[in-house]
Amino acid sequence: METVRGAALAVLTSVVSQRGVSARSLQELTGESAGAVSQAVDELLAREWIERTGRDGFAVTVEGLGAFYRTLGEIRDTLVPDQAAAMLPFTIKTVWRECLCFNYAVDPDALRGLVPPAFDLVTRKGRALVSVTAAALSSLRPRGLPELVGQSFCHVTYRVVVRFKNAQGETRTGYDFSASVTNSEVLSRIGNSVTEFKFHGFRTGSITFLREGSKLVLGAEVPGGDLDLVATADTATGSDRPPAGSLFPDRAELDREVIDHSDAFGHEEGAGHVYVLRIDRDPWNYRFVEPAGLYMAYFRDGKHFDPSTATLDSVLHCQNVRYTWEPLRREALASVTG
Repeated sequence: METVRGAALAVLTSVVSQRGVSARSLQELTGESAGAVSQAVDELLAREWIERTGRDGFAVTVEGLGAFYRTLGEIRDTLVPDQAAAMLPFTIKTVWRECLCFNYAVDPDALRGLVPPAFDLVTRKGRALVSVTAAALSSLRPRGLPELVGQSFCHVTYRVVVRFKNAQGETRTGYDFSASVTNSEVLSRIGNSVTEFKFHGFRTGSITFLREGSKLVLGAEVPGGDLDLVATADTATGSDRPPAGSLFPDRAELDREVIDHSDAFGHEEGAGHVYVLRIDRDPWNYRFVEPAGLYMAYFRDGKHFDPSTATLDSVLHCQNVRYTWEPLRREALASVTG
């Protein structure tokens, strides 16, 4: 994947930090000559990494933001490859307008091969925990940019509750994303091209939320079929208590063990560190709902799990939750001895 250098990097940095910046201001901000700025602008426009806005302004595109992230990651890895510092400089914000969360209790032996060895599975009553969130996101964008420049899309993430011990001896608990799907080809490309996200493969498929009154329908169709899902629920008939047979006697324990972890993790094979994405969000204020119909290929088709190795624990519904994803960080793993 391409990165950016020289005057083009200076111009792109200025456009990222100041939407609508003019060509004259670019010369002042970058310290480059008028000719160098003009050439850099032409290069970035040709790559579709920036676009014209207003009478004489420029704005970064989603593809350009991805190139900027990749370049910053490479620069940082060259300068301080082992330092546990921020990898990506932006805080990302969005609102989850609609969300269904499917919590599964699974056989740890069936799950183990899908999770990096650096992580230990968190279990309850001998079962590992997988929380699948399907959400319709509104205006995903770097903090400071207006809503109209954000990207609205849907995604489904398969989150395994895991823990690891860092170099300071602290036990960190959060999520490993074993699978992710978006219905945005652009956002999937960015996720798969940014160096720090390569441990976390984004796939692209059709994801749709349909609502009529209190009736909510979710559908996802993904090439390969293993992440297909269909769910229907009446969100007006929710409950404040987990369903009968849940591993959790009340929502407080479910929140503590599954829902309210603030970090997502990723690990590349052989690396001595873990990528940590800190998540800050509003309370979910969810209700337990009983799906009128549910098909989730991931837990049914036998490729990953089947009904003997995965059982549905509970389904949650919430709306209009503000999310903030803090800059990605890198945290050293505890040394392995013996």
